[in-house]
Amino acid sequence: MLVACADQSSIDAIKAVGGSITIVYMERVALRAHVKPWKFEVLPRTARPGLKMTTYMEKMKARGALVKYIKPLWLIEEEKRLQTQLRELQGEDGAAIARKLVESGEYLKKTTLG
Repeated sequence: MLVACADQSSIDAIKAVGGSITIVYMERVALRAHVKPWKFEVLPRTARPGLKMTTYMEKMKARGALVKYIKPLWLIEEEKRLQTQLRELQGEDGAAIARKLVESGEYLKKTTLG
């Protein structure tokens, strides 16, 4: 089932009967093209969501729903940075690096979005 938003009880109820729920991000023009495709000679490109909607979509993903949207570039870069930092921490000198980050407070500066 494709929906724009859902709460946890709806997600659980649909999964309980064996279904799956996919939350899809569509802006106004894309939604209109989805509902009335005959009005468009060329279908519009899918837009990237803003910060607020991206946060919502990631929360829905954590709650167990499938999400479908184009990831913003800043989110892709942040995920790469976190994966690199995780690999460094899992390396042979990971404990020392973690201690250094905590003592310097550098991890707080890096985790803020913006």
